[in-house]
Amino acid sequence: MILTGSVIFNIFLLTDYYMDPAVFWVALKLRLTTITPCLIIAAIMVYRKTIQWIVDLMFVASMAVASLIIAAVIAISDTNASDAYRSTFIVLLIFAAMVVRVRFRCAVYGSIFLFAGFLFTFSGTYRDMMFRDATYCFVYMIASAFLLYGSYMLERETRLNFLFSRLQALKNAELKTVSLLDALTGLNNRRSLDEELLRLETLAASDVSQSYDLGVLVLDIDHFKQFNDKFGHQAGDQCLIAVSAVLRRTLRAGQDRAYRYGGEEFIVLLDTNDDHALLLTAERIRLAIMEEAIPHMASSTHRVVTVSIGAARGVLNTVTAKHIIEAADSALYASKANGRNRSSVGKVSSRLSMSLSPRQTAL
Repeated sequence: MILTGSVIFNIFLLTDYYMDPAVFWVALKLRLTTITPCLIIAAIMVYRKTIQWIVDLMFVASMAVASLIIAAVIAISDTNASDAYRSTFIVLLIFAAMVVRVRFRCAVYGSIFLFAGFLFTFSGTYRDMMFRDATYCFVYMIASAFLLYGSYMLERETRLNFLFSRLQALKNAELKTVSLLDALTGLNNRRSLDEELLRLETLAASDVSQSYDLGVLVLDIDHFKQFNDKFGHQAGDQCLIAVSAVLRRTLRAGQDRAYRYGGEEFIVLLDTNDDHALLLTAERIRLAIMEEAIPHMASSTHRVVTVSIGAARGVLNTVTAKHIIEAADSALYASKANGRNRSSVGKVSSRLSMSLSPRQTAL
């Protein structure tokens, strides 16, 4: 827009020529050696995203120089057409406010410089010309007021639109966060688990040279149905909240991620390539839940709430997350079959065909 304005500004040389050919060459030199280079520099600064106040300063300087050029052309012209040439000041105002769409503060400074150049063109010494000059001045001030108001409203709407867009982005982010959380426990939900596994598998498929180790723990509260039947569903909800709180305290912050998988079942994702470390984490969780000492008189396993845990790990370059979860789930059933309130580690046997794409390997 600045470059377009520069071209239009120089097209006014035709007006200079027809107004007074004697001043044409002076106007040509002034336009090409002052205002045009300033506008080109301003365009380059905008393109390179220079600091805003520097761009504003360059624009105000361009407006000041432009007003001096117009005033100089009018001053050296001795034709009657010079009076009509004053309308060029209003054209510059329109260009600044409607085409370049400068900020309001910048438009105010630019209009002040233009008005100063406008006043410089007044003859104002003869009584019969005072009314004419006052009329010109009044028309300029009205035009300036309208255009400044338009510039102010444009900037205001731009700022409001920016704020509204940021507010909407924050609301969308908040809604997405809420949609990925379990309403009861505050843990990540099944949808969040699916997205995380898809992300990990896509990452592993994009760089087969790296080893992406994934450990999975599947937890199930022992005899939870009997707990609900004896104490009621509200007490069952409190039990789930308490177990979730234990998971948050026990897991490594920022490394291990806990998810409510459904009902009384939870899943934990870990970054580990060691079965022993995986089992230690499972046992730490199991013992921490026992130490919480939530009474469970309906359990045939223990007098407090306990959990059975199945664990498995694998490398995502060679197996899918689905295979790892299936192995952990099989280990969970082994823990239940062996008396519950224990942890078991399963082995991942299914291997991933190297021909599968990242989308095919996702859950």
